[in-house]
Amino acid sequence: MPTSNVKIDRKDRIILSLTHDNQEISQEEIAKKLHITQPSVAARIKKLKERGLIEQIVGVNL
Repeated sequence: MPTSNVKIDRKDRIILSLTHDNQEISQEEIAKKLHITQPSVAARIKKLKERGLIEQIVGVNL
């Protein structure tokens, strides 16, 4: 699905902004900033990943 046609709400935009600015931010920190639960953040991130708006990159911390 082309990302240009994907509708996202304000909280999703904030999640995208927070994760873009700080790739190390935890779901718990995002939840506190948005005043929602961590499971709600996890569900939103999962949907953003499914829509191709977030990509998980795993790295090694040396």
